[in-house]
Amino acid sequence: MLTIALLGLLWSILRISVPYVMATLGGTVCEKAGVINIALEGILLLSALGTALGAPHGALVALVCGLLAGVATALLYGLLVVVFRGDQIVCGVAIFMLADGLSRYLLKVVFGSTSNSPRLDALVGHGPLWLLATTLLATLLLHGMIHHSVFGLRLRAVGDKPAAAQALSVSVLRVRLWAVLLSGLL
Repeated sequence: MLTIALLGLLWSILRISVPYVMATLGGTVCEKAGVINIALEGILLLSALGTALGAPHGALVALVCGLLAGVATALLYGLLVVVFRGDQIVCGVAIFMLADGLSRYLLKVVFGSTSNSPRLDALVGHGPLWLLATTLLATLLLHGMIHHSVFGLRLRAVGDKPAAAQALSVSVLRVRLWAVLLSGLL
């Protein structure tokens, strides 16, 4: 009986850790590019909101809506921090506060609750195992990308020595913006 309970606990831990591992991977990409992405929790909130809003239309639509919401939030953060050179900490906190307020407001308007959405039938049974496999694959692919690709080399160069990367005709702005967008996708 204890073994079954421990296996259930381990399965729950793995299932719940998926969004946090993906956000950590996104934070890693940003850190390698020299951007401190404090907005990760806000990106998670708006991605979850996008998923919940898309769920009545099916699991695939929910997934796409969640990904688009994450990328859109990351684009806003990237514009503020990379393009307009805003303070990374202040902009990250502002994105989180915007995400917190917007998600609570839209949850109240759409679902009548400010804390969570109701159980979404479109997402029941679709993929805890698939999501774990995707997370493991994303971790391996990201490691390979960072350490064994041209983009990874540029990403690390921009994070370590942006002036040297710029001298080698690497667009620091473009690489950092792509890193922030990839973090939103993850």
